[in-house]
Amino acid sequence: MHLLKSQKGSILVELVFVCILLVMFVLATVEVINIIRADIYIHKIAREGAREAAITKNTETGKRMAEDAARQYFNSSKPAVVLYTNQSAGDTANVVCDVTYDYKYFYFLNNKGLGGKELDAQAVYPWWDENT
Repeated sequence: MHLLKSQKGSILVELVFVCILLVMFVLATVEVINIIRADIYIHKIAREGAREAAITKNTETGKRMAEDAARQYFNSSKPAVVLYTNQSAGDTANVVCDVTYDYKYFYFLNNKGLGGKELDAQAVYPWWDENT
């Protein structure tokens, strides 16, 4: 009978360890999903900004479009958007949109996060010139 009481206590200790491991696994999975989501969003922002600049032939319009998309996808911290034309060989040029976002790990636990990673994306679209 004395052996049975010690086994009940060890089962409880094992259950606590397994629950802690399960919570850590779930938190890590959620964090990986959030990193992937943020990476997809910054790629979308870069594509939308470069595409809009190429269609309207105006880099300021493309930058505003990218910043609007950034406000839509990221509520609290906004990614940095840089949009410019890149002169390549000959007279052809490209529109380049660079987006950089400082991702904070476990941001939902602490507003400052627990470390972080810089995510970046770049989209290049051909610049349509009416003169050619």
